[in-house]
Amino acid sequence: MADPSPRLSGHDQVLVNALMSLVLSVVVRAAEQDMYLDIVRKVMPHVDRDHFYMRPLAEAADRLLAARSGKNSDWTGAVLDIQSHLARLTAWRLGLLLDNMTAKAG
Repeated sequence: MADPSPRLSGHDQVLVNALMSLVLSVVVRAAEQDMYLDIVRKVMPHVDRDHFYMRPLAEAADRLLAARSGKNSDWTGAVLDIQSHLARLTAWRLGLLLDNMTAKAG
């Protein structure tokens, strides 16, 4: 498989940041949780599911939304998967940024 596009759409970036705010915070008040989940719900139809890193993140976000709506009880599993996929995505982005800095410096 070719390297994934280094570009994330605006919708992809909104999803990433909403999920980070939701699942990486130590304490999330109910109103904040509702706000982040609403953002996730609204952006999901526009997320690039063909992107190597966004597809599994979007799938885990789907499971999180389903758990919230009572369609399954996998909230904790979805959160753990989201955290894992966010770690992979941010490590990939870090690598891209470091490559870019190295190329500019050299």
